[in-house]
Amino acid sequence: MMAAEQQLNRGILEDLCTAVEHERSQVLAKATEWRVIKNAVLRPGNNRAALLKAEDIDEQLTEGSTTLIRIDGKEFAAEVVGMAFGELELLIKDCDLAGGLTFEFRVPFDDYLTSLYDFLRAQALEVVGDSFPRRSLALANAVVLPHYERNEAGYRVSYVMGAPGSGKTEALVSKALKLVGTGMNDMRVMIVTYTNAAADVIYGRLALRVGDKPDVQLTRLGLTEASIEIEQRACSENVNSTMSISQAMESNLTVTTAYRALMCAKKELGTHSFVLFDEASTLPISLAWATSLIATERITLYGDPFQLGPIVQSDPLREHTVRQRFGTSPFEIEGVMTAAEEEQGQVVLRGQYRLPSALANAMCPPLYKSAGNTSRNSMSEPESPWGVGSFLFINSSSHDATCEKFMNSRRNEIHADLVVKLVGALLEQEIVEPHEIAKSLLIITPYRAQRSLISRRLNAKGWIPLTQIRALVTTVHRAQGSEREYVIFDVTEAPNSDKSTYFPVGRLWNGEGWQSDGSRLLTTALTRARKQALVLLHREYIGKSSAGGKADMGALHRLNAGLDKWGALATFKPESLDSRES
Repeated sequence: MMAAEQQLNRGILEDLCTAVEHERSQVLAKATEWRVIKNAVLRPGNNRAALLKAEDIDEQLTEGSTTLIRIDGKEFAAEVVGMAFGELELLIKDCDLAGGLTFEFRVPFDDYLTSLYDFLRAQALEVVGDSFPRRSLALANAVVLPHYERNEAGYRVSYVMGAPGSGKTEALVSKALKLVGTGMNDMRVMIVTYTNAAADVIYGRLALRVGDKPDVQLTRLGLTEASIEIEQRACSENVNSTMSISQAMESNLTVTTAYRALMCAKKELGTHSFVLFDEASTLPISLAWATSLIATERITLYGDPFQLGPIVQSDPLREHTVRQRFGTSPFEIEGVMTAAEEEQGQVVLRGQYRLPSALANAMCPPLYKSAGNTSRNSMSEPESPWGVGSFLFINSSSHDATCEKFMNSRRNEIHADLVVKLVGALLEQEIVEPHEIAKSLLIITPYRAQRSLISRRLNAKGWIPLTQIRALVTTVHRAQGSEREYVIFDVTEAPNSDKSTYFPVGRLWNGEGWQSDGSRLLTTALTRARKQALVLLHREYIGKSSAGGKADMGALHRLNAGLDKWGALATFKPESLDSRES
């Protein structure tokens, strides 16, 4: 390796180590304490393990984090394996209990950060002469070089990007099956996702298509309730889920999370020909770099750079290198978006197979639109009790909506009552079923306080089981990766009660342009809908923009502009709101 490139790689690794250590210190600063878990359900797993599902807990937890749990006073080691759809899912190790009366868990320390730091530090020390592992496969090269320069240098890192509904996951699944079907005995493929929920979706799709093919051994590294059910339904010796890294590494097609892929990389580098990353926009650079060293041939990252990026600990004093190396996804590397816009080797999916026309036009960035768009989505605009169209809105200005700060969050009582009435309209006309409503509808808000308020108001009505409410009402980050027929997005923002002053900037106001934090939140929330997305917003408070579709527009101004062009006012007229709770 040339001295300049050697120095460059060492510098990148030092930055990554600094970023991870900083994030680790932020996590350690949180005091660990025991929390009571309410409404917990304990189910047997396999290999002396149990799975526990519980009510949503408002802690910033990371899948893969280890913790302790007390069941009727007895302690067990546990791992966070799921945070989707308003539920916490824990895998309890060495546990053969069939139930329990009381449950407590300890807020976990994200020990994967320690593993990641140790791994990166060890690699930094190895950047000497030719001992640095496979320079062409290190994602560190992608951190500093635009895509077209990487191609000229022979670096085998590529990107596939597309809007929600453009077929990214299907493209990944098809690519993986094509690779392992080449007949090469030494061909092994690993698919890496950031969350267990995403890994289970891919595992399920692959299991349906693998069947009893003798040349494909499909393994899901990591146990969840969903992965166990998928294995049982497959009824095939070629489809299995496991906690064993060694067993997973022997398969020619493995699906796992980035945390477990890091454990594989720590055990041995260069074990798989290809590594395919799904939802790569959510991966921190440091974790992506480490897990990419598993590959010997090519790394491909699938994702949408306009959706949510990595979740990191909040720190306004974060150093620039920490933001760039840990809070940044691979799609934010300098040169990647330029190459995509210039179509220089990047694969950009411009078809649309899920989102209805008005919603797709309003929420998909210009990168995914072109004269040669081959969208197969020819469905007419849908109709529901809310109105006709896939992109509807209710202007809460006419309802005199106000917003208040609450517990470092925000809530809006008028909006909460409007949401309840919108749900009531769907139930009254039997568009959704009370005991399965969470399969058809999502209620999304950027604020935890508003989520809690809406949940309480729905529970007070007695229409819907509490278990369904927990899966029904969620925040934007929890909604990522899910799809429903109907989505209600409660912007929540409005003037305060006396309307004499305005609140400081909220989450949806942050930044300008399609890749700003606010725009990502909006795009993620509204593109969860397969049929209709209804936005609840105070348009006068947000303020209409005359900027049209300029690239540097703020998120809420763009939302207003999109509603003017593509949206439709909901025809649903809620009754008086005078009877709302105190």
